[in-house]
Amino acid sequence: MSLLQTADVERILAELSRERPVFYSEANFQLAFALKMQQLYPQTAIRLERTEIVNNERFRIDVLAYKNKQ
Repeated sequence: MSLLQTADVERILAELSRERPVFYSEANFQLAFALKMQQLYPQTAIRLERTEIVNNERFRIDVLAYKNKQ
């Protein structure tokens, strides 16, 4: 089971849309999304703009969230 389900992402987007219906850039949206995710799910660790290599393929990841091991 993944940490965040579709319903969780929909909740984050719904709350963001009520607070800020317009973002002036992709980076602005990514940061707002990550901050809202951290606020709603404090057990997550979040990284922005990561490059990961899986099976010798490079992937750009805008927002990476994973369970914090505290």
